[in-house]
Amino acid sequence: MCVRKCAQLNGLCLTILALLSITINIFLLFPNLDESYLRKNQIGSHARRVPGVWAGGLMVLLVGIQSIVVGFKVKRLSCCGTCCHMLLSVILSILSLVGASASLFFSAAGLFSGPYCLYQVGGGTAQEWGYPYITIGFPVFNTRYKFYLFR
Repeated sequence: MCVRKCAQLNGLCLTILALLSITINIFLLFPNLDESYLRKNQIGSHARRVPGVWAGGLMVLLVGIQSIVVGFKVKRLSCCGTCCHMLLSVILSILSLVGASASLFFSAAGLFSGPYCLYQVGGGTAQEWGYPYITIGFPVFNTRYKFYLFR
């Protein structure tokens, strides 16, 4: 009884979080609900990879739906035995862990490279779209490298 309630709550939470991840990543691709930024290539490369949709969204959504099906004992969808549910849960949980890790990796890479914006090149009047906080070289070996949020 306790495992069933836990599976229901876990499935609902995972489903809500996956749908939020998909929604937020779509808003990153279409700021102000306008597709012109995407057409003009004014969206950062980390947002264009859509990790919130395929990694943090769809992979986690599969686990959430499977937990809901098992928790509520939906007829015709949970007709397998307990061993099948456990095996499917383990496989989908590993898939969800890989997806969430990939989403975390792409998000962290986006934070380290900084925002994709219009900035002045070299203090002059010329402006270009890009990542103004990226340093040339390897940031691991550069001791003066600072995370752009703390500058």
